[in-house]
Amino acid sequence: MTLAETLLEIKRLKKLAKEDVETGNIATMNARRSRKRNAIEALKEQKNVYKRELMRTSLFIVVTGSTAEQFKTIANKNFHTLSADPDLFYKDLASRVPSALIKKSNTSIGDIFDVLGRHMEDKALELDIIGYPQLIFKQTYRKTIVNKEDLVSLVKQAINEQVGSEIVGIQSVNAVVDQAIKKNHKAPISPLVLTVEDEAFALELNSTLRKLTNRVVLVSSGVVSEQVAAITGQLHAEGEELQKEAVGEVLKTIKQLIK
Repeated sequence: MTLAETLLEIKRLKKLAKEDVETGNIATMNARRSRKRNAIEALKEQKNVYKRELMRTSLFIVVTGSTAEQFKTIANKNFHTLSADPDLFYKDLASRVPSALIKKSNTSIGDIFDVLGRHMEDKALELDIIGYPQLIFKQTYRKTIVNKEDLVSLVKQAINEQVGSEIVGIQSVNAVVDQAIKKNHKAPISPLVLTVEDEAFALELNSTLRKLTNRVVLVSSGVVSEQVAAITGQLHAEGEELQKEAVGEVLKTIKQLIK
């Protein structure tokens, strides 16, 4: 099913799922309740169908530079793009480690990795990931962890090295399903903006996301290094105070490139 066809079915099922079945003819109440239960289950499946189609049609726009956040805001508001936090997977996985475990002075990094491994299984199920390398503790991960930020950094390092940073793309598509439905997104291409402050990570995503789709572009916005500027070329939005026209030109160029 296309995004447009799935959206129509989702809208139909939403009405049934929200139906007030407790009022009306008591003789048909059980039938109404059953219809509502079936609609709720069918709605979940149709959202999964929509998610899979979003992944199939995804265009990952990795944006880095001093005005990357401005670029995302303008693109979302004026050009119907979607957006997600590229660090969401790492943050979510790290958040599942109890704070008390981080604060214990005698907790080893190995113990934390045992906990991460168990929650990684849950994350994989949530994202419909069938197989992935198990997280293994290495001596290079032996660091002082005093807060969640330290843990997120460690999780990011371990996941990217052992599982692969392309998981960012899978998480991001999952994260924008409701956003896309709300926007009534049904275009044949699904542009998803990922703003990345760390240029090295942006370059990494520009490579690893291609394991999911060949529709991946790296965009620079504002001030960037010479290395990034040389790679992005014409996919650059200029200006300390980014303008709608500059973002529009970049998105227009991207559209021409992916035809």
